[in-house]
Amino acid sequence: MSTYEKRDIACPHCQALASHSIAKSLNGPRVPDVITAICEGRFQRFACDQCGQPYVVDHPLVYLDFDNHIWMYMFPKTWEARWSELEEQSKKSWRTNMIEQAPAMVRSISAGFRLRTVFGVDGLRDKLVCFGAQLDDVLIELLKLDLLRTSPG
Repeated sequence: MSTYEKRDIACPHCQALASHSIAKSLNGPRVPDVITAICEGRFQRFACDQCGQPYVVDHPLVYLDFDNHIWMYMFPKTWEARWSELEEQSKKSWRTNMIEQAPAMVRSISAGFRLRTVFGVDGLRDKLVCFGAQLDDVLIELLKLDLLRTSPG
């Protein structure tokens, strides 16, 4: 089940507050329209009522896909410098929700899950595109790293 929470969000341009329904968790296969919105860059994108500027709400959320055995914890892009600590938080959250407090049926399939920690909606989109194309996301990340290391500048 996907869950949402009503939150007052400040526009990053003018600080005007607006109330939005923000995703806390997404059950991927059950919300194909949301997955499409993520992949098209429309997810949690709003225009400020005060200044008219567009912005994306980038709050922590868990993406869960039982069909493809995927657990992703998305943190805001601005938190990426804390990746080591947040990766541990992601693992702990998975352990709590998929093993310690889970029904027996969920515990029985939890061992096959791919756990990922991503930063920002763009990071979530990258993983969803990889998984949707049945690409090995780890190999894609290694390729990106190699390209960064070997490219001038």
